[in-house]
Amino acid sequence: MRIRTGWSAPLLAAAVLAGCAAADGGPSPAGPADAPTGAPAGDAPATDAPAADPAATAVVHLVRSGPTAFFVEPVPAAVPLDAPDGDDAASRVARAVAALLAVVDPADPDLATSVPPGTLVRDVVLEGDVVVLDLGGALAGSSGGSAEEATLAQQLAHTVLAAAPDTTGVRVLVDGAPVASLWGHLDWSVPLVADPFALSPVTIVTPPHGATPPQGPVTVSGLATVFEGTVLVRLERADGTVLEEGFVTATEGGPGRGTWTWTVVLPEPGEYRLVAGASDPSDGEGPPPFEVARTVTAG
Repeated sequence: MRIRTGWSAPLLAAAVLAGCAAADGGPSPAGPADAPTGAPAGDAPATDAPAADPAATAVVHLVRSGPTAFFVEPVPAAVPLDAPDGDDAASRVARAVAALLAVVDPADPDLATSVPPGTLVRDVVLEGDVVVLDLGGALAGSSGGSAEEATLAQQLAHTVLAAAPDTTGVRVLVDGAPVASLWGHLDWSVPLVADPFALSPVTIVTPPHGATPPQGPVTVSGLATVFEGTVLVRLERADGTVLEEGFVTATEGGPGRGTWTWTVVLPEPGEYRLVAGASDPSDGEGPPPFEVARTVTAG
């Protein structure tokens, strides 16, 4: 199955629900160079993609910086109006990758992307269970560091996997030609595989960043790959004042990936931060544990 496309990030920017500045021409993710790269082929990793209307949105993966490494996590983003509307795998991948390229202005300021702005989707082909993704535009001739290249690979691999869960990898072409080394740090001559450990250890799926729930109880949900399934949770005011803190237990502990929920009361109208993170089994001896937050405004 083949889908030919010609979408670019600038043409889609007005339709984007979530995005950020890109690695070439915008702020680069800051952190160590040994970001997650890939994993051996095998069973497709579970993904914590948020629910999305397949006709209007696709799940893309953006970059989050942790205390010692980079991760990618799913965000729903708009697809172009002229995107293929079929339900075959090639059409779904074409929509999702086009939406990823259009991510330019993040709803969540803690997220970023390593995709160079102006990158185009030229072609999408399925060869068995491998997606062949032909990219062009600004990607040709671009450059980036090792962390940016690693996160770009995982953004593409996880975005494709979320759109086509029965696929096992994605082989990237640039302007129709195979590429062995994009920015000099990874081997692109073989299909990229979505690494389950490249996903953020804790994610908040609902409510989305910037939500406006009513004053009163709100249920926070997400996924986690953490020690003994322990997810630390905290409610803060906008000024950092802690109103409530505790923990919940995910349905599965690390290295598995389980779901978790937490119901908390927003006591009055105003802005709040909902924080979830990993526990610290080292008891302070290791690096700071991973945390993720959502800012919401109670009405």
